[in-house]
Amino acid sequence: MLDETDKRILRELGKDARMSIAELSQRVGLSPTPCARRLRQLETAGVVRGYSVVIDNAAMGMDAEAMALVRLGAVDARTSERFEAAIAVLPEIKDCYVVSGPSDYLLHIVCRNLADYERFLKLHVRTKGLPMEIQTMIVLKKVNCMR
Repeated sequence: MLDETDKRILRELGKDARMSIAELSQRVGLSPTPCARRLRQLETAGVVRGYSVVIDNAAMGMDAEAMALVRLGAVDARTSERFEAAIAVLPEIKDCYVVSGPSDYLLHIVCRNLADYERFLKLHVRTKGLPMEIQTMIVLKKVNCMR
């Protein structure tokens, strides 16, 4: 079970995973040695599974971001495997989630612009020979909720 100090460590790492133990310990109100020990415990327990880079898509010229709900025509293991294999190699798809409800998947897609997104759907998603329904939501703004 995580206590408040562990949660503070996780919040601070969520903001900047590259900070030093000295800086992290100062932000969470611990001395460096206990802070480093807690962080190792969180890593060992699998709470912290790794560290990653946050890429600014707009700075890379990728100005269109969308969430697409996908509903496959048939939901069997073979169809799901074909769909997942087909989209796994597409660099425009940043994340793919299997979801409950009326849709089967939620895709996070990043493209240069809306015309590029339309082209992406036509060339890469709808041509997989799978009956599907796609509902797109264009991302207007990302709100940082890491507290």
